[in-house]
Amino acid sequence: MMRMTRLKSSLGCCVLLAAMCLAGLSAPADTPLGYFPDDATAALYLPSIDFVQNDLAPILKEAGVGDGLDGLIGTFPSRLGLSETATLPEIFKALGIDTAKPVTVFVQETPGVRNYGAVLAAADSALAKEKIKGVFTEDGAENFSSGEAKGMYHAQGRIGYVMDADKVFLGNTQELITSMVKRGGSPYVSPYASEAGSEVALVTSIAKLQAAGVLPDGSSAGIPYSTIYDYFKEFIGEIVVAAGESNGSSYVRLAMANPAGSAIAPADSLKMHNLFPADAPVMFNLRNDAKLMQTLRPLLTSIPGLGQGAMYISLVSSMLGSEIGLALTGVTNNIPDGLIAATISNPASIKGLMGMAGVKDGPKEQINGADIYALENIREGLSVYIATLDTNLLVSTNLDTVKKALEKVSPEGIKEGGSPVDTAVLSTGNNGFLVLNGSKLDTSKLGGVSLPAGLDFSDINVLATLGSKGNWNELRLSTPNSMQDIAGVAAGIVN
Repeated sequence: MMRMTRLKSSLGCCVLLAAMCLAGLSAPADTPLGYFPDDATAALYLPSIDFVQNDLAPILKEAGVGDGLDGLIGTFPSRLGLSETATLPEIFKALGIDTAKPVTVFVQETPGVRNYGAVLAAADSALAKEKIKGVFTEDGAENFSSGEAKGMYHAQGRIGYVMDADKVFLGNTQELITSMVKRGGSPYVSPYASEAGSEVALVTSIAKLQAAGVLPDGSSAGIPYSTIYDYFKEFIGEIVVAAGESNGSSYVRLAMANPAGSAIAPADSLKMHNLFPADAPVMFNLRNDAKLMQTLRPLLTSIPGLGQGAMYISLVSSMLGSEIGLALTGVTNNIPDGLIAATISNPASIKGLMGMAGVKDGPKEQINGADIYALENIREGLSVYIATLDTNLLVSTNLDTVKKALEKVSPEGIKEGGSPVDTAVLSTGNNGFLVLNGSKLDTSKLGGVSLPAGLDFSDINVLATLGSKGNWNELRLSTPNSMQDIAGVAAGIVN
C-alpha cells in the first residue's frame, strides 16, 4: 500500500497532464500530435510545460482549482532533491524534460474505462532515462518495452513509460503506450499541427467520437443519426476546441478542418450590417444555410424541449434567402427596438408573410420603390413597420429606422459602406457574427425595463464570429477580458 501511495505521488506530474483533459511528416513524428493513435478518442495539446505554469496555472488557481492540482505533485519535489515549493517546470527539468516543447495528452474512451497517454520531449535523454527509471524502480515497477523503446510499467498503479530517442511516452496501459510508439513510424497528419500556437486545444473528429460511443447512434424514437454524421464528414474532418489569449483578448473557438484541404470561402460578403443603426449595442448578421438546417432537423427535433422550436427554425430558414440581420437599440412596451433585415428566398411569398403578420391593408407609403406596411397600435404606443423591396424585408418598431435603412436598399442590392461593424469582425466573421457592446447601451431607451442590480453593462463586450479561412471553418467567442479575470468572475458566481 505504501508503494502504491508513493507511486501516485511521485508520478503526480503525469496525472496532472491527464487531469487537464478532464478540466480536455516524416518519421519519427515532428510534433506530439503525430503520435495520435488510431484508437485514441481525443488529444489535448499544451504549448509547453512552461505555458502550463505561467499561463494556465494562474487561471486554474483563480477558478479555485489550483490547490487541487498542486496536491497531485505530492512529495515528488523532495524525492528529486528539490524544494517543496518547486514549480512544474523545475520538476520536469529535474527529470530531463524540455519544458519549452509542446506536450500532448491522449484520451482513449473504452467501455467503462477511460485511458490516458502523454508524449513529452526530453531535453537531456540520458538524464531523463536515469531519473524516470529511478522513480519507477523505487516504486516496484517492472521492465517493459515496445519494440526498441524501453521503459517500465507498474501493473498495480496502472502507469508506465518508455523512451524512444528524445521522446518520453507515458500511459496507464501498455497497449496505449505501444500504440503511441508505433504511430511515430507512420505519423498522424494533423491539420491543426501547423496552426498550433499559445493555446490549449482539444483535437478530435466525428469518426473518433463515433467510434468511442460519445455520439449517440440515434434518437429514442429509433431515428438513426448516421446520415447526419455522414453529411458533416463531407466538410468536417479534424475538430479542434481551443482557448487562449491573443492581442489583449481572451477567446474560445471551435474549428473544423475541411477534409478536402480548403474550406469554401463565401461567394459574397454579408450585407445586412450596412443597414444597422450606429448606436445599436447588439448587432447580429448570419448567412443562412437552408440545406444545413434541413439536414439537422431530425437531430434537433429529437432533442427534448427543442422539437417544436427546431421545426419553426427549419421552416423560417427555408423561407429566408441568403442572410438575416438584427440590430437592437432599446425597448418599447417590452418589445425590442431596432431593425430586423433579411432576404427572402421567394419574393412572391412576402404577401403571404404580410397576411400571417396580420397586415390586411395595402402599403402605408412607398419610398425608393419599397412598400412600407404598418401594424399600428398593436399595443398602446407601439406600432410595427414592415418594408419590402424585391427580396429584401425590413422590420422595425421605428418608422424612421426603416426609412433610413431604405436609403441603402435598391432592387440591385444593398449599398455597402458606413457599416457600424469593424472590418476585422467582418473578415473573421465572414459567415456571421454577434456583437454585444454594453458601452453603447442607453438605459433611457429601455422603456422601464429594470437591469440586474450590481451589473455594469458598460463592461460587457463580447464578440462571436463564424467564418471560413484557409482549410478551416471556425466559430469563435472572444472578449477583451483576460482569462484570469473571467475565471475569477465565474468562481465568484459559482461560490
